[in-house]
Amino acid sequence: INANVFMLYGLASFGMKEQALQVAQKIVSLLASGIRRNPREAKRGAAWRECYSSDDGGDLAADGFLNWNTLAGSLLDNLRKGVNPFDLGLEATDATNSLQFV
Repeated sequence: INANVFMLYGLASFGMKEQALQVAQKIVSLLASGIRRNPREAKRGAAWRECYSSDDGGDLAADGFLNWNTLAGSLLDNLRKGVNPFDLGLEATDATNSLQFV
């Protein structure tokens, strides 16, 4: 989930907002389906997983893993509003200069 979220904010920042929103909706739907599929586990806070199959979206590992999945809670809203929570406000002056963190 986390790698996808970073990628989606990157796509949106490069003008591909609609594509980012399409994929974001699929991620949110995947997480929601895990809760619907496992209502007992959802009540215990164990319905989400750390990993999902890229073939069929099935659960793969770490039941109850909540950490990265919480990124999806604000993902669609942030993309629609143009908010990137990972934007550090740093910009390179040109392609030959690398960013320097102080």
